[in-house]
Amino acid sequence: MSLALLITALSSIYFFQEFRLELNNNIHSDQPLIVLNYLGSALPAAGLGLLVLSIAFANQVYLRLTNKHDPKKPDKLTSYCGYALLICLMGLLISRSYLNNLWDNQAKQQGYQPCPSITLLKSSLTRTAWVKEENLCYDQQISKILRHGNKRELAEIWAYLKQK
Repeated sequence: MSLALLITALSSIYFFQEFRLELNNNIHSDQPLIVLNYLGSALPAAGLGLLVLSIAFANQVYLRLTNKHDPKKPDKLTSYCGYALLICLMGLLISRSYLNNLWDNQAKQQGYQPCPSITLLKSSLTRTAWVKEENLCYDQQISKILRHGNKRELAEIWAYLKQK
């Protein structure tokens, strides 16, 4: 039980740190086009929520295995976990907005501007293309290459722009 909780917490911290480092490297890469992926901004609150959910689940399993579960009397730890999950949900909404704005501001400070949503990465809800020159947002070849905003596509775009 404690090993699963520890793995959940450490995984969330690890993935958020990896996401933060990759985003920071993108912003400071001085490439003409970068993609900001906002999905990772949910990781801290989501990881904490998973940890709380794991605790509540482990508690319920323990109570049932030891025959201490009383359906007439609510369990305090499970109730506290429910409140903590609500706090995590609110934290998720607040932290996503805060972190997204933080990364947007960092990109702007490095001279990037977001492409209009009707140009590049049209179907992505969690990724935005940022450019140093706005005309790249309307480049048809870039639009054909950039579908998901992954590293392979970005490398292909950077190679295309070097040839141009």
